[in-house]
Amino acid sequence: MSIFIFSFKEYNSCSFVVVHVQRGAFWVLCSICDDVIMPENYHRHMIGSVVDQTILEELLSSHLPQLNTHLHRLNVPTSIITQAWFFCFFIGYVPWEMGLHILDAIFYFGPKFMFSVGMAIFKYHAAKILSLDQCDLAIQLFKQRFQFSDLLLNDAFDYMHSITEEKIQEIRNQCKFKTIQEMEFTTKFSTIRKLQVKTNFSEAELESIYDRFHIVIDQLPEEDITEESFKSVFNTFIPLWRYRLDLITPLYKMSSRDDGVFNLIEFVRILNVLRKGNIKDRFTICAQLQLFPNDLGLIDKGDFYNIIDALVRLYGGDVVQKDLGTFVAMTYEKVDPDKNGKANLESIVQEIIDRPILEIFVSDPVDTLNENSIVRN
Repeated sequence: MSIFIFSFKEYNSCSFVVVHVQRGAFWVLCSICDDVIMPENYHRHMIGSVVDQTILEELLSSHLPQLNTHLHRLNVPTSIITQAWFFCFFIGYVPWEMGLHILDAIFYFGPKFMFSVGMAIFKYHAAKILSLDQCDLAIQLFKQRFQFSDLLLNDAFDYMHSITEEKIQEIRNQCKFKTIQEMEFTTKFSTIRKLQVKTNFSEAELESIYDRFHIVIDQLPEEDITEESFKSVFNTFIPLWRYRLDLITPLYKMSSRDDGVFNLIEFVRILNVLRKGNIKDRFTICAQLQLFPNDLGLIDKGDFYNIIDALVRLYGGDVVQKDLGTFVAMTYEKVDPDKNGKANLESIVQEIIDRPILEIFVSDPVDTLNENSIVRN
């Protein structure tokens, strides 16, 4: 997407600055992108752009069927070619003066004139394309800067009169829902394939995790998962941590990219350790969450208690504060022989491994974490 957006800014911003001061050019661009011409084309998922290319292909099929059939025979990716035209309103692909005329017509007649210009370009090159027998030659033809005569605009206006707003809207309504479904399906299984390589979850578990996340996301007003909305899915995956809401913020931040945007893949990687890792790895993640944003190092008795509490709840154990407190006191005494209130993480982990902590607090840890547990919960 970025290459087209930059191209849009590079050419079209310059065009608008010719007739506007910078502030005016900025607001013209905002109006075009968000309100007037292509409101869904410059959003993150570019649904409007994908639908527009489908509309143009439908128009190409009905108005230039022979050319359309030949392009399909050559496997020419017309949508990739035409998407660049639409993003830039053809500026940079046609002579400068013609580009300004096209902009005028788009502002006056609306988006349907872009489809008309696209059709006119295909008609202009039809004879040449029909003589080609290789896909790369056709693609190369469209990469060239077009040197059109004014007949191109005449053809565009002819097509505009035969392409009605009602026809465009009819095709748009047919394509939009299908396009959204296809994009969601592709995104879902691309994400699942990545996660299968990085985690020990089965495909069924990953699909369940993905679906349950998106059931919540679809109900949110914002596109990105915020820390507040993350609370809605927090208890879904680790039910007994509903008593440990202090872990929400560190888990959210550890699952987010450097720019602060929540990353589902990183969250599932952490969840994989929490649900599938050995006791050492799970203890380490619990310690990272408890001590976040500080690095792992020396751990005091209070933090140790909270880490063990999170670990036991992770395994589905029933935490009784008195019993847990006794266990922590006895264990911490062994790992803090100097009685200075600080214990080394490695010595704590080794003591946890050596002691039967799961037998003490968890009646059936295997059953709560079997292969189907993610799907069942």
